[in-house]
Formats: sequence, C-alpha cells, structure tokens
Amino acid sequence: MLDSSEQQIVNDVERFGWHITMVAPRIDSNDPDQWFAYTIGLPKTFGWPELICFGLSTSLMGNLLNSAVAELRHRHLTPRPGLVLHDVAEGFPVRLEANPLIPKNYFGFANWFASYSGMPMPEWLQLFWPDKQGRFPSEPDCVPEVVQLQTPAESE
Repeated sequence: MLDSSEQQIVNDVERFGWHITMVAPRIDSNDPDQWFAYTIGLPKTFGWPELICFGLSTSLMGNLLNSAVAELRHRHLTPRPGLVLHDVAEGFPVRLEANPLIPKNYFGFANWFASYSGMPMPEWLQLFWPDKQGRFPSEPDCVPEVVQLQTPAESE
C-alpha cells in the first residue's frame, strides 16, 4: 500500500509525465538556501536522466525544472551534460551538468519511484544558473555566493 506522498508521485507521473519534489537536506533546516528540488519520473516517461536544482526559492526551482522539461520536449532534445537551455529562465540561460558530489540519499523518492516502476536507479543532471554576469559556477570569476548556493550541502 502506498502512502499519500508515494501515491501523489505515481499520480503526477501518470498524469503529467513527472513530479517535482522539494527537499531540505536536514530535517532541522529552516534555511531556504539548503533546500533543493528535483524531478521524479523523467526516466520512465522520456528515458531521460532526472534533473535537480539548488540555491533558489522552492517555487522558482520548481518553475525552472518544469520549464527545462518543456524546452527539452519542444526542441526535441535529450538532456546531457553541457547542454545550455535558453527558454527556461527569462533573461539568462541555464546549463545541465553531471555533478558526482550530490549525495545519493538526496534522491530518496526518485530512487523509490524507479524501484516501484521496475526501472534501474536513475542518472542525474544538475540544472545550473549563472551569476548576473552570465558566469556559471564552474567558470572562473563566478560570484562565490552563486557557487556556494549551487553546491550541495554535505550529507550527514
């Protein structure tokens, strides 16, 4: 029997093709900078990796992830490391990158859904956003706060 959270994920993937969940890495975290959002169901629906975003408000991260999926579908693209998307956020591009520093336990519900759906554990791409000068965290001279906001908190 599924609990209400699990049932909501199943329902959303069946209805929309994916679900977005918001997570704090620590139960005691009230710091919105430590929250993140990720998709669930993209491998099942499209054969794509899941997407994850850090460092913004939960509503904005959810909007960015939904817009990324919409742009990928509209442009008939498959998410891959280094792919730059231009229609996700008004006025600036975003970039998808692999990030092996993200702790595997960050993806609890996505891993559960993969198992529930009889699929292998999903792969992941991080959606990175640039600083005001258009520099991404992996680029020289990116504003340190932007880098820090998009760096996953260490798992406890």
